[in-house]
Amino acid sequence: MYLQKFNVLLITFYLNCYQVLSLDANNYNQILTQLTNSLANSDPSSSSCFKNHLATSKNISDKFEKSRETCTTVAKISYEKADKAYILQQRILQRMTQNSCNAIKKCKIKKRGSKSLDCYVLQGFESAKRFSKISMDANTCLNYLKKDYSNIEDEQESCNSKAQRVFEDETVEAGQALKKCLKGDKS
Repeated sequence: MYLQKFNVLLITFYLNCYQVLSLDANNYNQILTQLTNSLANSDPSSSSCFKNHLATSKNISDKFEKSRETCTTVAKISYEKADKAYILQQRILQRMTQNSCNAIKKCKIKKRGSKSLDCYVLQGFESAKRFSKISMDANTCLNYLKKDYSNIEDEQESCNSKAQRVFEDETVEAGQALKKCLKGDKS
């Protein structure tokens, strides 16, 4: 029963790794043929090869997942740092906005008539200048933040690509070691 479960797991693993191993389709087919023949014959030495290979493959997969998790964690921390870097600018913009709104609110307190309208004219003009500055400053900050985000995305992609390359290289090496073991090569 254990050997049957092992065989199913191993065949599933090879089918899932087809893309990596199919870099050399001929070797993949040879390994798959040897796998099938060995399983059919239930050769104890082949079973040992497969057990070792399965353990190695699980280790490779676990390392790959940990590497990807590390890439994601580093990116998340970087995003948080980038966001925090602009908190001061956001507070300044918020204060400028609040001051402009407060200046216009004072106009309704003034007496009716021309003084009130003069207040709205002056404060409206000043507020328009402030809001224009707020818009330009916010746009500048946003552009810098987008650039920071883009750099973080590039770093995460590079990290994931490196993890993928290591995974593929180690998987190919493990496949070659299995092939040697199945041939009886102890070197």
